[in-house]
Amino acid sequence: MNQQRLQQLTEQILANGLDGIALVPGPNMVYVSGIHSHLSERPIVLFIPADDEPAIVIPTLEAMKARAVGIPTDRIFAWSDDEGYTGAFQQACAQLELSDYLLGVEALHMRVLELELLKRYAPG
Repeated sequence: MNQQRLQQLTEQILANGLDGIALVPGPNMVYVSGIHSHLSERPIVLFIPADDEPAIVIPTLEAMKARAVGIPTDRIFAWSDDEGYTGAFQQACAQLELSDYLLGVEALHMRVLELELLKRYAPG
């Protein structure tokens, strides 16, 4: 995780009246976290709360990328194809207490799939 970029992003989150943001694979996720991935049938969402450490919902096959950039193990919500991703999203949103959060999203990058999961499990 690039701490300087994370700090700058946190300042922007607060300056815009948000509690955090949710990033999907793409240039912004790489810029802030160093995690290189791509949009696929396996959803990945990086949560950047303004008042806490980053967390991520990510397939088990790619979880090592999150560990490699320093995301704490208890904030990596990995899931397998057998389990499906909905349980990981539900667990992440509950543990991070996102139901009352005002989350910013990447309107030009986030798919309907991830947006609908956030609406369902983090309706704030």
